[in-house]
Amino acid sequence: MVNKKLQALKNYIENNTKETINLINQKLREDIKSLTNIELIEDEKVKEFVGKYKPEHYLLNAKEPMAIGPLDLQAYLFEHKYQQAEAMKKAKDVILKSMEIKVRLLILQQAIHGRLLA
Repeated sequence: MVNKKLQALKNYIENNTKETINLINQKLREDIKSLTNIELIEDEKVKEFVGKYKPEHYLLNAKEPMAIGPLDLQAYLFEHKYQQAEAMKKAKDVILKSMEIKVRLLILQQAIHGRLLA
């Protein structure tokens, strides 16, 4: 009984990849649509509501100098840049693998909540 359900689930996943990709595309379109419907408020109204920003520490304070951001000294700069370049080369495979896993999970979720195991 369990093997039949697993086999049916496997068949369902293999046969519904296009449907799932369309579902993912639809969700992406919805997300993009929600981002484009933004109502902007005039700066003066926002400043009046929020008030004036008075930071406790700020970069251009001559009495309290500070450095913010990465610091890489000459002795290690090229080594770190090499590691960065290698990581970027490998990133594509990692991203594609994670997207493949995400698609498989969406297909499985669709199968569980859909008509197959209901």
